[in-house]
Amino acid sequence: MPTIPSQPSETNSSVTMIRIISDADITTHIIPRLTIASLLRSQAVAFLSLVPPSCSCSCSCSCSCTCSWSPCASELAQCPSRISLSTRDHTQLFMPARSSSLQGGGSVIKCVSVPKPPSSGIAGVNLLFSDITGKVTHVINSTCLTAIRTAAGSLLSSVLALGVVKDKVKRIVVFGDGAQSIFHLWLHLRYFPSIDNVVVAVASHRELTSDQLKEKRSTFLNHLSSLTTSQLPNLTFINAKTNHTQVQQQVDQAQLILTCTPSTQPLFNNPTTSSGKQGEKMHICAVGSYKPSMCELPPDLIRQVSNEGRLLVDSVEACVEEAGCLLQALEVKELKASMVEIATLLPSTEAGKGGKEQEWLKQLEKRAEMWNKNQDQRQSQSESESGRISVFKSVGIGLQDVEMTKLVVAVAGDGVGCVVPF
Repeated sequence: MPTIPSQPSETNSSVTMIRIISDADITTHIIPRLTIASLLRSQAVAFLSLVPPSCSCSCSCSCSCTCSWSPCASELAQCPSRISLSTRDHTQLFMPARSSSLQGGGSVIKCVSVPKPPSSGIAGVNLLFSDITGKVTHVINSTCLTAIRTAAGSLLSSVLALGVVKDKVKRIVVFGDGAQSIFHLWLHLRYFPSIDNVVVAVASHRELTSDQLKEKRSTFLNHLSSLTTSQLPNLTFINAKTNHTQVQQQVDQAQLILTCTPSTQPLFNNPTTSSGKQGEKMHICAVGSYKPSMCELPPDLIRQVSNEGRLLVDSVEACVEEAGCLLQALEVKELKASMVEIATLLPSTEAGKGGKEQEWLKQLEKRAEMWNKNQDQRQSQSESESGRISVFKSVGIGLQDVEMTKLVVAVAGDGVGCVVPF
């Protein structure tokens, strides 16, 4: 990854120069230059920031630095609760976070306005503060950055779960047709080029006319096509509300399932892969539900993968507060005992410094081999003849926005955006 450029210079002690990076800058100059390796590593940095290193200092904290809010751990990462304001037409969210990661420290405040129905589209901006001066150095339009960082976090889990069978991943089912769905599919197609069949299930809780379905398909394809020059695989759009049986059949045959909807009820039944051919693997990334009242996955599926040690999450603490998919299936005590925080499976990001992200990706794939070997042994000891399902549940953490913002700034360098005195 390119190194983070120095902050815009100050002409005098009272004037600060701020670089503004617009949505057009992101779309035209940043996204085409984002590599899979740099995206994955940036999100690995975020997740690993949640796991404090062993403390060798002489501080007096009583928690031995096992908590992200201990005096030692707070030097690595801080991610306080978000602030919410309600207006007539929007819910406004303000999410501060900071990390002193290997890419250099920095604090970010992410500000978004979520429109109330029937409006759609989320406006957002990220403010990057210098650790040195304490001043804002960059103002970045983050309309699509949340979707990209969430998709990169999901892909991390997919590499761990399916990287060992990368060339055998053929079928993928995506629930939803918004930005999250598009960027999730885009990144997974880049890492799994063997995918040749894509099913997009839309409108799970309402019927669509044939014209509405065609319009959704056209909009989705146009956006996806704008992100890649590669030929897209066969893509089928299904109205999930009126074709539940067809959707379930596609789910049962898929190796990858991506759920990106704010659903309040399960989108499908427990896949029959759970009683299928031994050795078959299915991985599910669930990112759409972020409140206790929301739920995209069936409770029996959650209980199954929880018992088998294949319930991965971005943050244990965040998920026991917000992940309805999990909270509706298991008691908090059971969840805390069974969830696997993805950071515990990731290699150190030290290897990826200095533009060597590809070397780090190779280490990630080696970790995937180790984890799958352990899962194979666990399954053989249980004498199970079924296929294997793993789930990654993400509600999103502010540190992901910090690292995504810093990656954008590094890629932008001094040539993207507009510098203004402030």
